[in-house]
Amino acid sequence: MRLLFLAKRWHLWRHRFARWLLVRAVNPLALRLNAIALDSRGQANAMNDKAHRRLEICKRCPLFNDGWCDKSRGGCGCWLRAKVQIDGESCPKQRW
Repeated sequence: MRLLFLAKRWHLWRHRFARWLLVRAVNPLALRLNAIALDSRGQANAMNDKAHRRLEICKRCPLFNDGWCDKSRGGCGCWLRAKVQIDGESCPKQRW
């Protein structure tokens, strides 16, 4: 009989602790992560727009050769879809 009483108590406290943990720890953490994601969304969109503009400039360049900057004609030899997304990179012909 005593074991049944302890088992019921254990389930009750386990449920209460899980509810407390959800309210006190998980929900505030989820709200903070959501706020961080919403704040960084604008930065990611700006970086994507910048990379898209750079790639359009590269596509009009005579050194553009099937996604690569043609090294044999004085280019850098880089794969441009990756290079345009790196903030510190620049065009060897100073186009961007």
